[in-house]
Amino acid sequence: MIVYIEEVLLENMLIDGVILYLVLKSLALKVRWYKLILASFIGAIFAILSVYLTFGVFNLFIKLFVAVVMCYLIEFNFKKLFLKTTLFILFTFLFGGAVISIFSFMGIKASKGMAFAYNSNIPVGGILATVVIICLILFKVFKIFYIKKNIQKFLYDITIKLNKKEAKLKGFLDTGNTLINKQGRPVLMISEEKLKNWFSDNDRINFLLKKYSKLNNPQIMKVNSISGVKNILVFDAEKCLFNNKNIDVCVGVSEDKFFKNKGFDVILSPKIMEV
Repeated sequence: MIVYIEEVLLENMLIDGVILYLVLKSLALKVRWYKLILASFIGAIFAILSVYLTFGVFNLFIKLFVAVVMCYLIEFNFKKLFLKTTLFILFTFLFGGAVISIFSFMGIKASKGMAFAYNSNIPVGGILATVVIICLILFKVFKIFYIKKNIQKFLYDITIKLNKKEAKLKGFLDTGNTLINKQGRPVLMISEEKLKNWFSDNDRINFLLKKYSKLNNPQIMKVNSISGVKNILVFDAEKCLFNNKNIDVCVGVSEDKFFKNKGFDVILSPKIMEV
């Protein structure tokens, strides 16, 4: 059997890349792909060299050193380096266990000598892709449950009336939402998609065309966000029930996807707690 060095390099880069990606996501750190590729390349080069070179009693220490270097390279700083390295080692064991489990399930015999070998015609890329997909799905599920658990205590029921229609929604109390309109009313943020609770598709198209005949006191506000300054549509709510009180608020419409899979429909302002 002929093994091409490029294939081994790419396969190891794929494995290291996925593990490092999971580390970054677990710590809510920004993924910079060029750093991820560089760190994965370093790990893959070491994996290839370890087949031909023996480090004796220093083997474990050298592997740990390479892991630390890789975890440093994905951010180029020492912040949370110990935690990143610990997670990298943990995910490496989990990843290896997943591969062995798949081999066992498929009846593939594997051996570990100078290099890892297995007796199957199935491309190793296919096996690795399966493990990658499983890891990403598990991580996504974990993230959804983690977010919902941690925001539960900040969720409130709220009823908003627009266009003579009422909709009962779930609101998230965000202390960072300090927006007020020109009249000093607090702004509750909803996604553009949620407008379908009160308005037809034609109405929503008209809003994009700046035709606001069905809105009360429409305004365009400039808002600073992570992606820069944005213009958002803000208008008065006909009625808003919160904690059994009718409060005077306005509604802001966002096209961002911060509502997705988070268990709420509205971002509330802390000012409504003062009413």
